[in-house]
Amino acid sequence: SASRVAETAALFGQLGLSEFVDLRKMDATKAPQVFGPSSFDRVLLDPPCSGLGLRPRLAAHPATLRDLEQFARYQRKLLSAAVELLRPGGRMTYSTCTINPMENEETVAWALQAHPCLTLRLPRHSHPALCGMASPGLQGCGLSDSECQEVMRFDPSTHPEFTGFFLAVFEKGAAPASGQQGGGTDAC
Repeated sequence: SASRVAETAALFGQLGLSEFVDLRKMDATKAPQVFGPSSFDRVLLDPPCSGLGLRPRLAAHPATLRDLEQFARYQRKLLSAAVELLRPGGRMTYSTCTINPMENEETVAWALQAHPCLTLRLPRHSHPALCGMASPGLQGCGLSDSECQEVMRFDPSTHPEFTGFFLAVFEKGAAPASGQQGGGTDAC
């Protein structure tokens, strides 16, 4: 919203960072057309989600299976746009405030399949205490055992001081050579 852009601009101004940030209100699925492909070394993707990690702190409103599926579909569109924006060798952080595997592990598994140039990279500079509180990804939700170890899940049932959230870091490599099967679409 325009008000969030204004609030964020004011915060960056207070921090003396305005000259380094270009804030825009736009449909992020259209960002590759605005900025061009391979425009960024780093992308933070914090997409709209069901917020199931925030409950019961939020006013309770029921989420249907259809709602959850719609969030996952939109997150995948945003993820594809972010992959297009990312330069080879660049990193994208994918973060949600939900504990819903459809929006977390299943979306990460989809991304790895749809974009064979992506690999998971556990955040190298994560704070040791934070890593100690994170759980691996849920098994049986599309990720291999080793891929589950490369994502971070924070569950309020395990650590009540946290809201539930999820974190995955992708690194973009070169796109597979023409004619090679990467296991997904030709996107990268």
